[in-house]
Amino acid sequence: EIDDPHFDYQKVRATGYEGSFVSPGWENEYKRDEEIKEMSSASTYPERASSSSVARPKSFITMMNESYSSPPPLEMNTCEHGVKTKKNACLLHAREQGAQQFALLGDLVGYGADPVAVVERAQQLAAQGALLVKGNHDALAVAPPAQVVTVGDTTAGWTHEQLSDGQRQFLDQLPLTIQHEAILLVHASVDSPELWRYVYDERAASASLDAAAALADVRYVFCGHVHLQTLYYRGAAADLMKFLPTPGVAVPVPRHRRWLATVGSAGQPRDRNPRAMYALFDTDKLQLTFQRVAYDNHAAAVAIRQAALPAMFADRLELGR
Repeated sequence: EIDDPHFDYQKVRATGYEGSFVSPGWENEYKRDEEIKEMSSASTYPERASSSSVARPKSFITMMNESYSSPPPLEMNTCEHGVKTKKNACLLHAREQGAQQFALLGDLVGYGADPVAVVERAQQLAAQGALLVKGNHDALAVAPPAQVVTVGDTTAGWTHEQLSDGQRQFLDQLPLTIQHEAILLVHASVDSPELWRYVYDERAASASLDAAAALADVRYVFCGHVHLQTLYYRGAAADLMKFLPTPGVAVPVPRHRRWLATVGSAGQPRDRNPRAMYALFDTDKLQLTFQRVAYDNHAAAVAIRQAALPAMFADRLELGR
């Protein structure tokens, strides 16, 4: 029913995915959008033609591993907050899904009891080609505030002391944004990323997408910071549409639109579900899949209490809020 060759609408309806859309009438809007017909045309997008003589376009995922019969997905996680068990669980799950390229969208540390182990793993991934951007808690760990003002400040000094000089330098040198072709990675909002603005609603997402539109070729913005999984896109009338994804259900994200996704938190979910969050982006099929992964959150909470960090951070891991 939808003119996207990669989207099985009947299957999606059966999973209840249709009901996750916030905006009513999205189906009619999608159907009447003539741009989708253009997108599925082999003359406009020759990489989708069935002829084997047409070369598959290279994405940065393909270039990471040319031996794949089809490009593996990009795994993105964010807001690990020093919880090593969540990071390991997400990485293992993503590799089981075929991920070869990884992106960490900031806040490697803060709140959690294992900042050293998390940064060490991030350094290993960076050496293997992973893409990393800086988060506000990474910046706090490098230069803790003199006085505790916000909740985030409470563990900054402790985290700073745990890390080595080399690890602090690693965090300090992380960029605020990374662009590769049509993809832009950022921790917070694209408009003034150093101000750490939260992309928590359509208005904030619109401002971030508008800033991204000034960068050549960007169609996809992936960010963290808000600890929730949400997807925004511009409709045919240029209005911003929002929907809440269903974990494990692939969402078609055609290039003719502009998309912004908050991929959730691998270290501190805030939706009353303690399972870790991350997302997979398949640049060949142009599909985005949000994931939830179970892990030993009680052990992570115990580690926080044993480190004498504020108990509320342990409680968050156990309750998911």
